[in-house]
Amino acid sequence: MQQEQLLEKLEELFAIFSEYEKVTQTSFLNLVDLWVHSFQVNEVADENSISFYNAVDRFFSQNALSNEDKRRIWQYILLRVQEASGRDLELTPDVICVFIAYLMKRFTGGKIVSIMDPAVGTANLLTAVLNELNESEYIDIYGIDAQKSILSYAAVNSELQKRSIEFIFGDYLAIQLPVVHIMVCDLPVGYYPNKEISKAYQLNRTKTLAYSHELYLEKMLSHVQEGGYLFLLIPNHLFERDKTKAVHQLILSQAYIYGLLELPNELFQKTQERKSIFILRKKGEGIYPVEQIMMVQIPSFQNEEGFQNILIQMNQWFKEQLILNTDGGM
Repeated sequence: MQQEQLLEKLEELFAIFSEYEKVTQTSFLNLVDLWVHSFQVNEVADENSISFYNAVDRFFSQNALSNEDKRRIWQYILLRVQEASGRDLELTPDVICVFIAYLMKRFTGGKIVSIMDPAVGTANLLTAVLNELNESEYIDIYGIDAQKSILSYAAVNSELQKRSIEFIFGDYLAIQLPVVHIMVCDLPVGYYPNKEISKAYQLNRTKTLAYSHELYLEKMLSHVQEGGYLFLLIPNHLFERDKTKAVHQLILSQAYIYGLLELPNELFQKTQERKSIFILRKKGEGIYPVEQIMMVQIPSFQNEEGFQNILIQMNQWFKEQLILNTDGGM
């Protein structure tokens, strides 16, 4: 659905919310929370609430709405929730989600058998990727997060798109999980507070708290199968500190670096928040490094000519590097 059409649909949905804000004297934020809660329990609600749930359900049941349309509409809702509540809902920007989905399809041929996002948040990134892939109905999909309230938003995202995603509540660094073919993640950045759990990791720091993004990277490398891929959003400063030589060595011992794409600065409010897309492939039999890593500085997504030129360069890279095995690395 084109952007203009999508915005029209969004206005239609927000009109439903507006109507019931007046009828029930309930704020937009509380209406969303009540609606999310309705997915989790089978309680008898009052008549007005039931009418509201039914109206919203009818809206999302329209045949004109694809899964991608539903994902984008749900993201708009959560952006309003985030603005109204001040909550950090860990929403990966939509333009980044779509670009990672494009890259994953090019690298894998759209063929995957299992995928995991270990910091799934609202599942915006995970479902954007799934909407781009030629997925089998038997694909195993996992989303992990340590915040139960955030996972409830992810569950609604999944329900709206009628997806079978296994959401797991818990600390990814502390729980046992299956090995998967694809990892995709917007790495949590900052210090990891649990010193006891950190001790199990090679990248633990003995004098200070370990970094979450480093520990996540280490665990993901050990939980992706041979020939599998990791598509990661990493902070630009990940390799800038001298101490991160250990991170670089760990990566090279287990995987091949296939790509590092620096995202436009305009997407981030602060310099320290700037990120890049990091693409790795787990070493294994029949898996080889590329002769030249895809190193790209992505121009503004508003710069159509510059962005098209980058896509042409990337297409040429795919032709020359011949990295895509016929089995998609499975």
